[in-house]
Amino acid sequence: MIPPSLQRNPDLDTWLAIQSDGTVTVFTGKAELGQGIKTALARIAAEELDVAPARVRVRTADTASGPNELYTVGSNSLEESGTALRLAAAEARRS
Repeated sequence: MIPPSLQRNPDLDTWLAIQSDGTVTVFTGKAELGQGIKTALARIAAEELDVAPARVRVRTADTASGPNELYTVGSNSLEESGTALRLAAAEARRS
């Protein structure tokens, strides 16, 4: 099943950008409210792209350059955004 965040924001470059130096920028519409979403999303992207977590940067709550994921609501943020990011990173790895 495709998460609602990915359905609303299907473009791969909305979720991540891979720079020429091998660093990865992950974009999320969710805000960091102390729930650890930045760390969790960085780890998800690093695992899926097979890069060191130190090479991953996360930009949160920036819907101008990233996905509009509506509300940041508890653990649902990681479940929905994390699944969407994992699918996007897997697609980027295949490309």
